[in-house]
Amino acid sequence: MPVDNQQSSESGDDHPNESADSGQRKAKTLVWLVAGSCLLVGGLDLGLYVYDCRHKNLTVSWVHCLWLAIPLVVGIWLLVKTPALADWINDWLDQ
Repeated sequence: MPVDNQQSSESGDDHPNESADSGQRKAKTLVWLVAGSCLLVGGLDLGLYVYDCRHKNLTVSWVHCLWLAIPLVVGIWLLVKTPALADWINDWLDQ
């Protein structure tokens, strides 16, 4: 006789650590928010610098572009390391 898994999943009794999953989701959301903010700030800074240089007919300094791209690199690093950072934040908050 086949087992009906739909009834057990709807009752919610088979998820005893639902609050742990909720904490993990909140930590991931926090990391995504910070990473997105870094990407937004870095992209806007770099884009506005290039636009300003083009508008004023100045040469674009690649050293300055690399300096302004640091938040972009940090944002991408945060997105790559999201699971590890979320675990660390969740463990830190549970202490």
